Amino acid sequence: MLGYDAQDPKKVYAIKTISKQKLNEHPKNLTNLTNEIVIMSEMRSPYIVALLNATKTANSYYLAMELCNGGDLENFVKKRGGYLQEEEARLILRQIVQGIAAIKTKEVMHRDLKLPNIMLHFKDQPNDVCTDSEFSLDNYIK
Repeated sequence: MLGYDAQDPKKVYAIKTISKQKLNEHPKNLTNLTNEIVIMSEMRSPYIVALLNATKTANSYYLAMELCNGGDLENFVKKRGGYLQEEEARLILRQIVQGIAAIKTKEVMHRDLKLPNIMLHFKDQPNDVCTDSEFSLDNYIK
């Protein structure tokens, strides 16, 4: 889901919605979500999607995050016939490793690193990668 800044409608954000009903399905879900919010709010890296705000309503939690305009890596690879050019693959892999290194500095690990969870962001040309924007409730452990 997309969200817009009320003061500046040109600013667009990715909004992750988590229903409280889903959180109640397992006792650790709320703890995992709380950990995710804390960890994401501490992350400062050009290779990790920034959490900008977290809020809740009577029925849901909402995480406002930096929007990556290129979609996820799984779809990016599919659009290219299932393959990447060597230079593209090298660039993306280098940035994924830099994202993992940033996560490691917080003494946590990502438990769901896969193509759909690696988000791409293109500035002037396709050479910037935002990683780890799609989190399940138990992706990080301390």
